[in-house]
Amino acid sequence: MKNVFLTLTAFTLIALTACNKIDSALVEKIQASQNKAQEIRTEMEARAQNVSNLNEQMEKAPEGLKGTSEFMELYNMVNGFTTKYGSIQAELDSINTKLETLLGDYADGNLKKDEVVVAHEAIVANLDSYQPANDRLDTMFDELSARFAKMTANWQGMSEEERTAAVQKSASEVGAGTGTGAVPSPTSTGIPGSAPATGGSDASGTLKGQDQLKKQ
Repeated sequence: MKNVFLTLTAFTLIALTACNKIDSALVEKIQASQNKAQEIRTEMEARAQNVSNLNEQMEKAPEGLKGTSEFMELYNMVNGFTTKYGSIQAELDSINTKLETLLGDYADGNLKKDEVVVAHEAIVANLDSYQPANDRLDTMFDELSARFAKMTANWQGMSEEERTAAVQKSASEVGAGTGTGAVPSPTSTGIPGSAPATGGSDASGTLKGQDQLKKQ
């Protein structure tokens, strides 16, 4: 149904542009923003898959290693990335929905050109901030991946006595409240949380989430 709606909107825009009822340059600018948001989202899907792969590897880690505070901390941080990437994808979906709604309102004559220009600028105000923020997240994720690889190698090199001692130490630390087994939030792992994405032409919900990314 969404593709049908997009096709109908495209035909409507073409017809209205031909009749000089809408600004073709403005339409192309909005469509370029849609394409950009979709490209970033596609990249996010690949990032999310990398996180899923690492999570799967951690699920297959030796049970003894899973009992250490170091593993628990790392595992929860990886889960934080899953939440973060899902939030970013939802925000990008919201941006594209708002842009499509904006084009539809423009084609239907519900909004004047000046109103469309202002609304478009508000919706995509921080779209450029996603890429550098994603690059920083990539660096952080690479560090976590390297940390897990090192952790696994160290565990494999331990004797049974050393492994038992490591697990017992982690248990005592958690019991005393000094361990790192508590589940950290995305913010506490260094991954800023995002505001829930909202629909419609109002850009405020999306922009709040993007502002947090920009401050990262």
